[in-house]
Parts: sequence; C-alpha cells; structure tokens
Amino acid sequence: MKSFVAILLLAANVAHSAPRQLTIAIPETAGRLSLAAFDASANRVRTLAAAADISEFRAGLDGILIEWDGLDDHGQPVPQGTYHLRGLFIPETVSAEGEAYLFNDWESQDGTPLIRKILTLAPKPDGRFLIVAEEARSGLPRMWQADAEGRLNALRPGPLPSDAKILALNERAALLSVEGRVELLPLSDEQGHPLAKSAARLGALSRTRAALCVAPRQIALYDLANPSAPAKEHAVPSDLRLLAPCGDGFVAILENDQAVLVRDSGVSEISVGDTQSVRSLSMGPDGSFWLTGLTGNRSVARNFDPEKGLLREMRLDPEAGPAEIFGEMDGAGFFLLTANATHSTLRSVRPSASGTSESPWEITLEKTIQECASFGFAKGVPSANAPAHDELTVLLDPSPLAPLQGSLPIRAKTQDDRVCLETAEGLKIIEVAHLPGISRVAIAHGKTSGSVRVLVGQPGFVAEFLATGLHHLTPLDEGTVEISP
Repeated sequence: MKSFVAILLLAANVAHSAPRQLTIAIPETAGRLSLAAFDASANRVRTLAAAADISEFRAGLDGILIEWDGLDDHGQPVPQGTYHLRGLFIPETVSAEGEAYLFNDWESQDGTPLIRKILTLAPKPDGRFLIVAEEARSGLPRMWQADAEGRLNALRPGPLPSDAKILALNERAALLSVEGRVELLPLSDEQGHPLAKSAARLGALSRTRAALCVAPRQIALYDLANPSAPAKEHAVPSDLRLLAPCGDGFVAILENDQAVLVRDSGVSEISVGDTQSVRSLSMGPDGSFWLTGLTGNRSVARNFDPEKGLLREMRLDPEAGPAEIFGEMDGAGFFLLTANATHSTLRSVRPSASGTSESPWEITLEKTIQECASFGFAKGVPSANAPAHDELTVLLDPSPLAPLQGSLPIRAKTQDDRVCLETAEGLKIIEVAHLPGISRVAIAHGKTSGSVRVLVGQPGFVAEFLATGLHHLTPLDEGTVEISP
C-alpha cells in the first residue's frame, strides 16, 4: 500500500480578512478527498472538499493547496478559536453501481421499471394488449402497448392530461372524460375528437360504437363514424354501475346487480345467474360478456351469452384481492387485474390446451407490482416491508497511518434527488444514485468486505445499488487551524 501522510497543519493561523492556503499532504495514488473544519464541539462548520478528485487541486511544494477564508458553510465568519481539520481519502477502488430493480416486473429493455399502476387494459386480436398506466417516475397516465411477453412500448408522444378520467379503451382509441367533456383519443398522434360536451360517469367502446352514461339512469349510444350527436338514448331501471360492449350493443350492470342489454332497439333484461356483488364487466367473444363477482362465498370470473346464459367459469383466489376482467373480443382468453394491500398482479388467462376439468385454464403471462413504501432489509435480504436502517459501521483495512484495524460509521444521505454515502461527521464518500422522487433509503452490509448494499425507493419500485471498496478508506484527522480576528 502507498504511504499516506496526514494533513501537515499544526496551529496554522487564518484571519477572516485574509484567506489562507492550507497545504495537505496526500498519498501517491489517484483518488478523491473530503475535508472539513470542525469546532471544539465537533460540529462541522465548513466543508472544504466533498469527494473532490485530487487532480482538481493545485499542487504545492509539500502537497495540494486548499484555501479557507474563515467562513462557515453559510458564508458567515466563524468565531475566533481553534478548529480541527478532519478528512477522508477515498481511493479509486471505492465505487458504486446499480444492481437491480425490485418489486416491479414491468421493466424496459434496460431493466428500468416503466409503470407503477395499471388503470385499464384492452386486448388486441394479434396477441398484444394495450394499457393505460401511471408512469413509474412521473405518476402521470400514459398509453402503452405490450407484446405477449409484457414488454412495453409507449404510444403517443407524452402522457395523458393529469385530470383525465379513462372511461374505456379498445385497440384503436381511448375514451376520456376531461375538463367537463368526453373525448375520443386515437392511439396514433392525432388529436382527440369531442364526443360529448358534458362529463360522463361511465363509458364503453366497441369497434364501431361508444356508450356513455350521461346521467345515473341514462345511456347515450354514439356512432364512431359520425359522433357529432347520440344515435340513440335509452333510460334504464336503476342507477348504472358498470358498462361494456356486448355483440352489437352494450351490457350494463345496475345498482342491484341487475343486468340489461342495451341496443338501438331498446333495453332488455338479461340473466347473470346467481352472481352477486359484480365487480367488473368486459366484452367477450361471439357476442358474450365477462364479469367478476361472487357466487355464494366463491369469487369467480364468468362468461355469459345474453341468450344462452352461463358459458364458462373460473374460480378466483380471494387472497389476491378484487379482480377486474378484460376479455378478448376475438378469442376465449382474458386478462385479470387483481390488487390487495401488498401487491397488484396482471395475468393473461387462456383455456388450457389439455382441456381437462381439473385444469381448464392456464396462465400465459403474470406480472406483479408489490406495495413497497415500507421497504428495507430483513436478515440481509431486500424486503418490501422491513425497517429502513440508514447507518452502519465499516471495518477498515490497516494502513501506515492506522496500523491497527479500525472502523468507520457511515450513513446514507438524500438531498436534491441524490443519495450519497458519507461518514457520521458528514464527510462525503461517494454518490450512489441520482433518481427523482426518492421516498426512502435503506442500507445493509454486503457479502464481501467493505461492501454496502443500498436500496433507493420511488413510488412503485425500488432500485438496489452496491458500493464496494469502503474498507480502503483512510480517515485523516491531523492538524488545527487558529482563526484570529
């Protein structure tokens, strides 16, 4: 190891009016320097260097030169007295790099999580699907297209209006309620087309028509080829709760779980059997529709034909939370979006190729976002719910200045969207991450000597970083400076 020399300052005098050059002896190796002045109570009053590269300093006869004008970090003169200079030499072997993103399966090609909450979804005939979801970083709603593996590509040049309510989505457009009106927004870069001059509580889109709930018990049907005015308007027996395309019309669930079919010709009651507490509603193949709800004490997804009744059923896991269903118009598959207190999961479900009664369904895609606002380390392993410790102690290798093994307390500090490791005295060691919207930080010892694992949280995901080489740090604690009037 190269020989290290302490700061060569013993009772140097600095006057407030005359900045003084301080000569600091450094090792004959590349690295960075953190240096600060401390008062007699060990309070850091002035940071003179914060992990600055040695090459940034001017060279003197016996070391590098640093000036101190006797001012504190706020630009005010420090009181007269003796100040201690303590620092840290950070060799190039100290480094930090990203390791992984945790608790969010929706990653881009470089592994960065793209979304943090799915708002709605629409299957496409070619096996791909569309979603409207909140962006992971901004939280704003945006349209995305996903392939069968769940890889996402953004549609349209930017996010949707932050105050937009997404009423419906299909393979060609989205139906939005925004600023007191309803717009049909194509998935291309085209501008939205006004559909109604008043807000709507509910909406649904087929390939050729739109349905809007313009009043609690009134449905307006629009022809997408000529959407300037409703083609038909119908009243329903009680308040509308859910609305979805169904064949050449629309199916609606009313406040008492009553189901009705709405066509140009009028409104007719249809049966959903013994289904209760209907949670969600979607189109299905061949003029059918899907719903999720309860039958007895069972949570189920059911496919109904308006005339034939129940066609097929899938039992749902009640522990997964309430389920929203999004059916395919051209196939028997569907998507299930479930959410509970700990995670939300999207699954693509299709009839099993084996066709057995024991296993009539198979899951072809499953992606989860865990609730991770309280993340930390549990027994050294990242956990979505664990205490977040931000301090620990690192054992240091012996050096010529410290022939016995020492230790150094370090902590994680967050400021201006940056996470740094620093000593307990506030001397910067290294910047670990620069991410917007940091909500929480946790650190733990790594598997190798001198390594520290760092978790940095944002809404919807956590980034893991690894800092290494910290056992090579060398504390510098020599010399005093006298501040005179």
